[in-house]
Amino acid sequence: MLDLLLTLAALAAPDFRADQLQATRDYIPAKQQAAAFHPTGDLEGLQKVFLEAVPAERRTAAHYKQLGDVFTALDPEFARKQFEQAFALAPDEPVVAQAWVLALHRAGRFEEAEPICARLSNAHGYARAGLQRVDCLVRLGRLGEALEAWRTVRDMPTLAKDFRTLSEQIAAGDTREHRRLVLRKAIAAGDAQGIEALVFLDLMRTGGPRRFEVDRPDLEMDRKLIAKHLDPASRRARELWSVCDFWFAVWERGFPSPSIGDLAAAFGERARELGWLEAGSDAPARPLVARWATTALLESGLRKPGDLLGDWERALTARLAEGEAEAGLALLEMQRAAGSPQVPETERLLWDKTRDLEAALALLRRRAERLEGSDPVLRGALERYPRNALLCDMASECARREGKGEREALARQISSGFQPPGDPDRVDSAFERLEALLSKGERR
Repeated sequence: MLDLLLTLAALAAPDFRADQLQATRDYIPAKQQAAAFHPTGDLEGLQKVFLEAVPAERRTAAHYKQLGDVFTALDPEFARKQFEQAFALAPDEPVVAQAWVLALHRAGRFEEAEPICARLSNAHGYARAGLQRVDCLVRLGRLGEALEAWRTVRDMPTLAKDFRTLSEQIAAGDTREHRRLVLRKAIAAGDAQGIEALVFLDLMRTGGPRRFEVDRPDLEMDRKLIAKHLDPASRRARELWSVCDFWFAVWERGFPSPSIGDLAAAFGERARELGWLEAGSDAPARPLVARWATTALLESGLRKPGDLLGDWERALTARLAEGEAEAGLALLEMQRAAGSPQVPETERLLWDKTRDLEAALALLRRRAERLEGSDPVLRGALERYPRNALLCDMASECARREGKGEREALARQISSGFQPPGDPDRVDSAFERLEALLSKGERR
């Protein structure tokens, strides 16, 4: 990343480099104040400090660029507006154009992003922009051009690294940093509903190889905030922190843990106080706590799957029927561990009631070679999760077997490879198949 920034800085005009240095100096006081706004999620106050640091009439493209950089994760929509202003003032500055084209990509404005990517790649030799252009062309349905663009970047020595970085930069949707501030603001204002969501946001990162990856400073900050709004002696607090502390300790030790015996013992004391180790115990009331207490009890060996299932199955099934996805996931974990014949039924109910991705994937895997492109679960899952790599792979395989809709399926498969964490091999494989279709003139 440092090499990239240095390269782009070298391409910038002398005046713009001076503007960047000035902007950095101008925002030092605002950055020094920023930490005070995070504990209570005061995003508006944070923005106000930065906007007042330099009045609008004095802001250069460098100022707007730096504002966008500061808020890219904290408030993606606010950041996009800053990058747009920067580009309007300095469209020929590579660093500005790159920031703007990434914002366009995240917003799904591929038609606007594509020519900027082409210019950055061709005029300035910025290879990652050429890679980004491939996804833009695919999203626009210009598959022949996308194939030609892919041929120019597929052999880059930094391809795998660029894929990882770019996939994070162009990922659409909300950010964990913004969600965290929104939850903090609500809790600070007295709305305790999102307490568990905030804790598990600090505790987990979805989509990676590890379920738990703790943001330690944020978790410590949020424990202090929550202590002001949730009685530590309450059952809700004791359930939450017993599960959180167990998984935090496991995370500290590393995955896979060589031994969780002592951790299980400490967790077991708290679980016994909560009644979770007794026959006939009640499942935790809060969805996320129920979900991860289940995993903790099973993986620590504190409860046998069949016994825990006997205690919690009825209540969790009822909660799933009301649309609680976490109850369904906890129920599935127990049923699978216990070898219950109810697993397929629970998977189906979880999909029908909550449109859970993992439930859809499980149902589709059961169909295996019998899966058809018109399958309602596959179509529904693709509509809800259009760039999920596994779903796109399944749809592509169906299209190939059935001899119809394959170009569309390959386009989805290619774009899925641009989703975090990025998969150049998946993209290359799909392009090879697309090249074969195009060379034969096949329209399927």
